[in-house]
Amino acid sequence: MYCFDTNIAIDIFRGDRALRRKLELAQKLGVDVSITLLSLCELLKGAYLSSRRDEALALIQEFARNITLLNLSGKSCELFAMDYAYLKEKGIPLPELDLLIGSVAKAEGKIFVTRNAKHFNTIPDLKVEVW
Repeated sequence: MYCFDTNIAIDIFRGDRALRRKLELAQKLGVDVSITLLSLCELLKGAYLSSRRDEALALIQEFARNITLLNLSGKSCELFAMDYAYLKEKGIPLPELDLLIGSVAKAEGKIFVTRNAKHFNTIPDLKVEVW
């Protein structure tokens, strides 16, 4: 039911206890929690650039083991292209990676959980929650 943005995972790794409790409660209740493989790429990129690489990689590996990983699909690619064209026509700039991540969540019917609603609220019909 939930797809986490990269910034949610980062804040969990940084020790945000409220977010950790929400994640644990959702999992305890059997709620499907996911992240896109694109967000996983962003997390791994940050880990490899970190001075504490091994620690960061271990956190990411543990996190990824306990959630669903969502990949691009034909539907998410189509949504990306349609929404890109719509937003461009409206003059609304949005980083393409954010649009791809949002498109995957939308294609899978997930509620997208972020701390950056400004970007993701511009994607048509994407359900967004700020945690």
